[in-house]
Amino acid sequence: MTSVKIRFEHVRKEFVVRGEGGGPGRHFIALEDITLDVRSGEFLTLVPTFPGK
Repeated sequence: MTSVKIRFEHVRKEFVVRGEGGGPGRHFIALEDITLDVRSGEFLTLVPTFPGK
């Protein structure tokens, strides 16, 4: 087995979503407790996203 070169552990991403009609925002959890290992010889691409586009 090849060794781990990059590790993401317990990743969480949360967004604040605007409320309707200018009301209070709410929290939206996109990722919760995600773990990812990238091993030697694997290829990983991170693609940014732009909300509302």
